[in-house]
Amino acid sequence: MNSNCIILIHGLGRLKSSMSKLEEAFINANFDVVNWSYPSRKLNITNTAHKLYDVFKINSDYHNNVYFVTHSLGGIIVRRMMNIFNIKKLDGIIMIAPPNNASALARWIFQYPIIQKIMGPVSQELMDKKYIDKICAFPETGVMIIAGTKSLSSHNPNSWISQTVLKRPHDGTVTVEETKLPSMEKFITVKASHTFIASNSDVIKEAVTFIKKKSNMEETSMLKKNEIELFEKILTKIIKNKNILEKFPSMPNIEMETKGGKVFWTNLANVQGWKIQQNIIFKNCRILDPQNKRRAWGGKEQMLQSFREIASEQKK
Repeated sequence: MNSNCIILIHGLGRLKSSMSKLEEAFINANFDVVNWSYPSRKLNITNTAHKLYDVFKINSDYHNNVYFVTHSLGGIIVRRMMNIFNIKKLDGIIMIAPPNNASALARWIFQYPIIQKIMGPVSQELMDKKYIDKICAFPETGVMIIAGTKSLSSHNPNSWISQTVLKRPHDGTVTVEETKLPSMEKFITVKASHTFIASNSDVIKEAVTFIKKKSNMEETSMLKKNEIELFEKILTKIIKNKNILEKFPSMPNIEMETKGGKVFWTNLANVQGWKIQQNIIFKNCRILDPQNKRRAWGGKEQMLQSFREIASEQKK
């Protein structure tokens, strides 16, 4: 299977909906997209990195290349994952407004216990550059960093108090210098504020262009339209095959339309529009087809097994 996957990772205190415009852009560019959700104010960086690695491994089974596009804290989580699991190189990473060198604003805001309590354990971790350097890897290749330079914005409350705290240029939350890494394949700045920089049209255009170039999509790397249609027909036939269904969990399934799980579901894997999602409350999983119809549901391991069988059968 020759395909490319994008894993989107939102920032501290945000939801996966904050990455929805990037998600739409990459889908339109014929990428499989996993807009990943995690409780950013409940877990520390290390615990979140472990959860991200599970998602990374799942999608590595089904795609030739897996790329990361992150906002703010998301970039630190990827670097921590690389450190924990000794990953020397990823196919490509785009970090949007990442506090790679910690955050002066974090040191100022998070010194207050009430703010620390609201924002969770990550708040203290983002204050110390030496700590971040110690626990995070330094990707040597394939990294693009996008920094914002709009220092004051009505949509970014942090920018109202950062004017006397941060050294210009900055995006109201993170300075341009704080975003940088020693080895960057590409570095650009855009006139955007931190909170909504991931929705900025210039950022989205640059991100899609960079990943397309990395994946050589303009030439040969993506499946042709007729191949995608054939793949979908094969998967639909497999889903209806009784021999396959016998291996599914015992829970009965009624094929039904869904809204795609934008609120209570987090994506674990995406292969040509077929998704495995996990409910953030009850932790059960389900398989959706490209039209967001539920085709199966049950426990996580059982759903992953079913998904692997579908991919294996398609290769035959």
